[in-house]
Amino acid sequence: MDESLSQLLEEFLLEARERAARVEHALLDLEDSLPDQRALLLERARRELHTLKGNAGMLGLGGPQRLAHRLEDMVEGLAPVAPEVAPVLDELDRLRLELAELASGAGGAAPGEPDSWLRVAPARLDELMAAVAEGLTHRHRLALAVGHGRQLDPGDPGFAERSADAWEAAGEALHALEVDLRRLEEEVQGLRMVPLRTLFAPLRRIVSDGARQTGKRARLLTGGGEATLDRSLVGLAGDALGHLVRNTVLHGIETPAERQRRGKSAAGTVAVQAAVEGDLVRLTVEDDGAGLDRDGLRDAARRLGVEETRLDDLHTLVFLPGLTTRRAADLGAGRGIGLAAVLEAARAAGGGVEVASEPGRGTRFTLSLPLQVTLTRVLRVAADGREYALPVRAVVDTARRPGGDGGGSTVEWRGHRLPVLDLGQALGTSVTPRRDGYLAVVGAEGRVRGLLVDQLVGLQQVVVSDLDEVAGRPAGIGGTTVLGDGRVLLILDPTTLTTLEVATR
Repeated sequence: MDESLSQLLEEFLLEARERAARVEHALLDLEDSLPDQRALLLERARRELHTLKGNAGMLGLGGPQRLAHRLEDMVEGLAPVAPEVAPVLDELDRLRLELAELASGAGGAAPGEPDSWLRVAPARLDELMAAVAEGLTHRHRLALAVGHGRQLDPGDPGFAERSADAWEAAGEALHALEVDLRRLEEEVQGLRMVPLRTLFAPLRRIVSDGARQTGKRARLLTGGGEATLDRSLVGLAGDALGHLVRNTVLHGIETPAERQRRGKSAAGTVAVQAAVEGDLVRLTVEDDGAGLDRDGLRDAARRLGVEETRLDDLHTLVFLPGLTTRRAADLGAGRGIGLAAVLEAARAAGGGVEVASEPGRGTRFTLSLPLQVTLTRVLRVAADGREYALPVRAVVDTARRPGGDGGGSTVEWRGHRLPVLDLGQALGTSVTPRRDGYLAVVGAEGRVRGLLVDQLVGLQQVVVSDLDEVAGRPAGIGGTTVLGDGRVLLILDPTTLTTLEVATR
């Protein structure tokens, strides 16, 4: 394909995706709008479709052009009093599929993929280029200072003074270069961050479709959309929110008749809230439905052979693979896969999921993800002569191991007994648990546990790398990083460490 035509096609696909989203928003707004607002919403949808149709025609894209024209007619035929938008939404899905196939055939990514497109304001590019230019200048200054120092003759009478001058010049250039690198880091990281409100838009459709499928009524409330997340995690977060919201509508929200019998409004509420806490983004999905069926979950767990001692752990029951309270699967749910997949994906990204539920009042899921995946602050710890990196976001406290605890499986911490895990014993570098050293208290998914180590080395910001596929994913390890001296450290996985069981000898 000609390069200029390929560029036009990419721009059309990006714009078409955005216009399709605006059409969907207008159609969904019809359900909750007042009669005098509906005419404006319908006109907005028609205008977007008409423009999309015209742009497709200019590029000779007959398929999208015909679908947009048909959608125009369908929107034109919607009744202003009680519009039935479901068939129009289904046709809009066909248009999106046509756009995705078009992008795939042209060798590009589908327009719905969050990592497919990145719009950068020219001013941001100017800032990046300015930082690069300054960095090159300071690198040149550093090279000159180092070169000058190398040329000095230790036998010259003024060697000491000139050597000190060269070191001072090199130090100043190095400091300026570090400032430029930090500036570049911030600018590039800013380009990677995506507002979470971009993830909220598809959730309205999920709520609408789920309610229509089950004969329920539900509305979506969102907050905290200005919070940002690393774009490499946007797909994961979007999929996870989709699973959680769909599960809430299908399982949590009651039918209108049942809600009214319980003294509730006929329409249920699904609230999605985002908030940044330290190095984490927390995404909360909460409903005002019936709450989790604990007895049904326990019965389903027994059918899967789960031990009786684990049947009171709500977290274990909800996220157990293959567990479902439904006797048969349908198009929406019933195979017990969705929530288990959410947990697995969150943990793989260095996050986790917590759940809380109250009978008759509703359920709350909290998805935690790191703000960034390439850079993170860690606490370096040592055990049995080996160093490890522990993500700071999971560290609750650090302390010298309390004396007189006898080396047992718990220690005294903040007025109660805290379960502990000997890091060396867990990772196979020691046979017996250590009786002294330091305690790093970590928390994940509502669990808190102390890690026993020999030394707390210090804090550092590191670049995170995934484990090699050949190595798999050993229990307790989440990734690797390379230090400035070339040493490779294993990055610990706090979520696994809070639940890891170690056989004692």
